[in-house]
Amino acid sequence: MSVSVIVSNFNGERFLPKLLETLRAQRNVTLEIIVVDRLSTDRSMEILRSHEDVIVVQAPPELGLVAGYHAGVSKATCSNLFFCNEDMWFEPDCLYLLERHISRERRIGISDPWQWNYQGDRIIHTGTHLVHKWDGGSVLPTWKFEQSPLIGSGEPTAMASAGAMMIDRTVYEELGGWDTSFFLDFEDADLCIRAWQRGWQCVSEPEAKVYHAVGISNTKVLKAAKTTVSRKRYVEGCSNCMIVAAKYFRWRSFLLTVFVRIEAFARDSVMCRFRLALFDAESIWLSMKRIPRVLEFRRCNQTWAASRPGEAFFLDPAFRPRIAKESAVSE
Repeated sequence: MSVSVIVSNFNGERFLPKLLETLRAQRNVTLEIIVVDRLSTDRSMEILRSHEDVIVVQAPPELGLVAGYHAGVSKATCSNLFFCNEDMWFEPDCLYLLERHISRERRIGISDPWQWNYQGDRIIHTGTHLVHKWDGGSVLPTWKFEQSPLIGSGEPTAMASAGAMMIDRTVYEELGGWDTSFFLDFEDADLCIRAWQRGWQCVSEPEAKVYHAVGISNTKVLKAAKTTVSRKRYVEGCSNCMIVAAKYFRWRSFLLTVFVRIEAFARDSVMCRFRLALFDAESIWLSMKRIPRVLEFRRCNQTWAASRPGEAFFLDPAFRPRIAKESAVSE
């Protein structure tokens, strides 16, 4: 088997050398490296041109992370796809450990590495389970996605991180790939709910270690959109939350998610947080404009939704907290 590594790069000159070095050092796996450069204005292209084996694709940054990933897939030739950001580096066995879990026979289509901060002294992403707890920032506010270090190698995780994940190429194509209308946030929940509806599992691999300079992208400026990544991320992230609900849930659950966003707008207005209130209003307006595309998706997805409705994703016993292991550890 082989892996096409698809990297999204936006002004990442200080990260690219270590990223490429640690990708080339991967053991027991055949790789091709594709970098989607988001019209960088730093020395990124100069660095990439010095690596003749790296395939470079260009895509505008304002379209978002997974739109860039999608552009890179068109150049990929391997049986598995590994998506990652530019501000990362990897342990030598990372991709091998992820690839060994992928199995069409066992219906395992996605594998999720654990992430540490760039210095390697703090863990920032483990396996994910679902807890029946109120979370206004969740796609279904009555359920919360929580990180769990108790999810072991090869065990089901509710979703992988879009920042670094591996997926079988045929599974990716069966799912229709990333929803490229997403800028940042919840694009991974969207993909993993779709995979779950079609009977594909996502598993966790603690020993596949990724080191990530998380949060770096928020300070970058999108010149064409005349805004910062952080502002666009807030607006579109709130919108994406509502769009995931609209794509997969029954209308009562969708309206609950919308109500939470309207309540956030009202609260920010009353508390005179007018800048945030403006962003909240923008997210609601953006979601309304995206509804025609959502309705088309629901029409095409109705066969899968009938057998596995979106709310049932949150009731799947595979995504429950690992209570037994937690008790064993405490003893």
